[in-house]
Amino acid sequence: MNILLVCPRYRFEGYTPTGLASIAAIAKSLGHKVKVIDMNIEPLPKDDYDLVGITGLSLWKKQIIETSKKLDEKPVIVGGPWASLYPYDALSNPSIDYVCVGEGEEETFRDFLLCYPNVEKVESIGYKAKEEVKLNQRRPFISNLDSLPFPAWYLLKLRRYRRVSVVTSRGCPYNCIFCSDHTLLGRRWRARSVASVVSEIEMLVTEYGVKHITFGDENMTLIPERFEQICETLIKKGVKAEFDAIQGVRADKLSPKLLELMKKAGFTEIIIAPESGSQRVLDEVIHKNLDLSVVEHVVRKCKEIGLRCGAFFVIGFSWETMEEIQETVKFADKLRGLG
Repeated sequence: MNILLVCPRYRFEGYTPTGLASIAAIAKSLGHKVKVIDMNIEPLPKDDYDLVGITGLSLWKKQIIETSKKLDEKPVIVGGPWASLYPYDALSNPSIDYVCVGEGEEETFRDFLLCYPNVEKVESIGYKAKEEVKLNQRRPFISNLDSLPFPAWYLLKLRRYRRVSVVTSRGCPYNCIFCSDHTLLGRRWRARSVASVVSEIEMLVTEYGVKHITFGDENMTLIPERFEQICETLIKKGVKAEFDAIQGVRADKLSPKLLELMKKAGFTEIIIAPESGSQRVLDEVIHKNLDLSVVEHVVRKCKEIGLRCGAFFVIGFSWETMEEIQETVKFADKLRGLG
């Protein structure tokens, strides 16, 4: 089949559509012809395709639907966070024929392609049949991330992006009430090996000339010793690139030793995620299980070694007071003045 994979236009921040490249690698391994289009940097092609895949966050719902309508004459399957969290919502649109729920790479999308168009045989794929929406049971999360092929980076115009996003782990064991990560990627943290991560980074830098890599993990430093090994290996191999971690790293998983190694390996920026400046809100509302004093230590250390550090905050929970919102504003201002 000729397959088109599309990232819709959104408020573009220069990230690669790494998920699409990962799915593309699976389709290529089955012998299909695949093209990846990021509408933020290029228009939709006018070529004919047998199947179109679209990805996107819930925030991009409108753009995903608009894009699917432009391709309405072709079978459309939608994956990614919106389709996984709200599959019935996605399937309620006449221009969307299928949804891929959860992690698509190892079995779900592979089996879809092997069975297509007889998708009734495919587990954990949502589909529409005779105007009725059906959704089969979701499959288990992928246990061995090293078993997956590297994303098909050669299908992306890498030089058009500010940041090439590499993902080294999935899942989160914490209990923050506002996060959808447990539904999307599970509570069990799964990590790629140090060798796999470094090998992919080396390939991006040496073969594709990538200058800046962002770590797209939710919890890349959950086991600090593992990330220390990644940094030490990058330093030992002399990999020349800039790195950042701007997804919101837990401050209590960033030791002074690890921060120094990250800086030496080429990290230029990190963003931590205290979420609130009120310890009560953290403990009793968000259930973040984080000591705010640790946040201050991390910010001071980053400023000491010349590593840019930002912070994520969330305000407006139903159970927090205006006084506690002000605490968050004051705490953010305090962090800005540390050093």
